[in-house]
Amino acid sequence: MAFVCGILLALAYPLYLYTQKSFYENEKTKYENLIKKQDDILEQVKINQKQNQEFKKLQEENELKVDLLQKFYANTLCYKDFYDFLKVLNSHQAYIEALHVKNNDFIIELKNDYEFYEDFKKHHFVLKNKEVNNGKITLVFEKSL
Repeated sequence: MAFVCGILLALAYPLYLYTQKSFYENEKTKYENLIKKQDDILEQVKINQKQNQEFKKLQEENELKVDLLQKFYANTLCYKDFYDFLKVLNSHQAYIEALHVKNNDFIIELKNDYEFYEDFKKHHFVLKNKEVNNGKITLVFEKSL
């Protein structure tokens, strides 16, 4: 009987080794697939980082261009704005004593106050300041975007 148990044990041991080998191979395959997935994810992250850097660089270039354009046009007067401003004054037949344009602000001096504020708003001019000195009314309008 001991002999039969020995033979069964001798036959069971290779079966045990075979199942262990299969288990470890399955684990190895599982971890290799996991590593491959992680490598793919890492590669995608690298691609996304590169794209983000390119977008960031492009955004910075665009912001620089916008800043340069804003600096360039900061103190420029558009003829159409000037024409619209004069058109409103003319439509009310406003008698003006002085007209100045300074830093895109339209400064007018009047003897009488006219009801043209709504017309100026239609042309996107906003009353910035109103002063009354010695019977003269000084109005400062700015062009709103």
